[in-house]
Amino acid sequence: MMKPRSLPPVHSPALPRSRHAGDVHESDVLAFLAQAERVVVWGIGLSGRAVLGALGGFPAALPMRPEVALPEHAAVNRDNALGVRVPKSRPGGSSVRLHVPTAVVAPGPSDGKVSLFERVRARINAGLIELAAFDSRAEVLASFVPSDTRSESGSQLAVRSLASERELLDALNAKTLLVVSPGVSLTHCMRAVMASGARLSTDLELGLAAFFGRVALVTGTNGKSTVTALLGAIVKAGATPAFVGGNLGIPTMALWSFAHREDPAAVAVIEASSYQLEYAPAVRADAAVLTSFSEDHLARHHTLSGYGRAKLQALLALPSGVEAVVSGADPAAVALARASGRPLHTASGRDLDALETGHGCFFVGHDRINAACAVRVARHFGLSVEAIRAGIAAFRPLPHRLATVGEAASVRFINDSKATNVGAAVAAIQAVAGRGALTVLVGGSEKGGSYAPLIAALRAHAQRTVLVGNAAPRLAAALEANALPFLRASDLATATVEAAEAAAEDASLATISSATVLLAPACASFDAFNTFEARGSAFEAAAHAWLDMHRSQSL
Repeated sequence: MMKPRSLPPVHSPALPRSRHAGDVHESDVLAFLAQAERVVVWGIGLSGRAVLGALGGFPAALPMRPEVALPEHAAVNRDNALGVRVPKSRPGGSSVRLHVPTAVVAPGPSDGKVSLFERVRARINAGLIELAAFDSRAEVLASFVPSDTRSESGSQLAVRSLASERELLDALNAKTLLVVSPGVSLTHCMRAVMASGARLSTDLELGLAAFFGRVALVTGTNGKSTVTALLGAIVKAGATPAFVGGNLGIPTMALWSFAHREDPAAVAVIEASSYQLEYAPAVRADAAVLTSFSEDHLARHHTLSGYGRAKLQALLALPSGVEAVVSGADPAAVALARASGRPLHTASGRDLDALETGHGCFFVGHDRINAACAVRVARHFGLSVEAIRAGIAAFRPLPHRLATVGEAASVRFINDSKATNVGAAVAAIQAVAGRGALTVLVGGSEKGGSYAPLIAALRAHAQRTVLVGNAAPRLAAALEANALPFLRASDLATATVEAAEAAAEDASLATISSATVLLAPACASFDAFNTFEARGSAFEAAAHAWLDMHRSQSL
């Protein structure tokens, strides 16, 4: 057997900062907050509740269960799909008491110094910093019913609700910290916000301000969740305290109650979306990854360059001498990363070669580049070869990402509901191409941008396309213009059945013998579902019903 090669050294400057409690290098957002009189949270979705809960010393996400579902047409992003119920405000606003269970908070600094973090906590507990919240969506503001605040295991957190955008702007001044949730765009009122003198912040910046360890920011149009989860698994395998979250489930504000938040050896692996990065120029990091870059979220950022500027904030969070990691398989990502002025490492399969010698191939396809990105950052943080291999072995693919649902009557179903943009859908189509006749389910809520790359992939690899959702008319026009066959369905369940029946006919042909039904929407889910996960689960349920029926018929 060949002797394993050693991994190439990663030449990076020493970690750029220390975040010990009381250190003068602690984030300036905490320094501002230590003198502030008010915190206003704009947007009370998951991240907004996380901010309010963490500031009050409770678990990062206020555990409120929505009692009234958001309407299917609600134009909100995944962060704000979890609206809480807040009583309708009377003129002048009102005070809402939220029931939240007691949290275990990490102990304070042992050297006797009072850190900015603890000073902020003390001022909030003493009522010296008012907490206020605003959300422009009436269905959210009208849908919160406080839990029983008399529970022995609970405590109360007073939050002033702001009844209108006018009240919101009136609450802003030079002593106000305005925390903008990812789902909120300030385009229409940025001038008024800036004129107020309020300090603008985000849950991303505020959450990281309380963490004294090392930070890895992972962003990109596609692949960022996989890289974040894999890097987190590797760090944990190396027996290093790890926090994994951000856009990937656990809000960054959970760092305020993270047991190892003062440990300089700890690592926070944070997935950062363009929405989170747009208003977070003050965020700092020790490692950053750009996994890919293509058109997405143009309804929010308006232009590709605007979207790129938001993504670039993750790389600009690095000190000037620290390398950024970028996917070598994506020329557009490499070009964007160069604009950061940071040294670049273009990740490729070579980053895995030494690890895989004598151990087989860990990943294939586009996930191989994702793994290479994670491994490079792991080496930057000093993780051993053994820890990296153990983390890879423990890693399990995330759901709704090229997940095989099942097979019957020579028809295979694959769920890639996470393909919420054209680039991801094209990658999914290319990944399953060659597995018999391919029928692709496409459509949902439009995000702006061109469908040309998708049409090219469908022409090259798909037998037909089944369209659903608000994007169907525009997609139908593009397919007709290219003389490509398609069907239209009223909803996802119907689309799944129609796609399966057509695929079964394909599979019955002697020249084909097998077929695949792929959900790769190339669109957001919000025209019919609150999250891409809900959409993927609905597809899987319809697929399982079809599979069960055909399996029983074959008995």
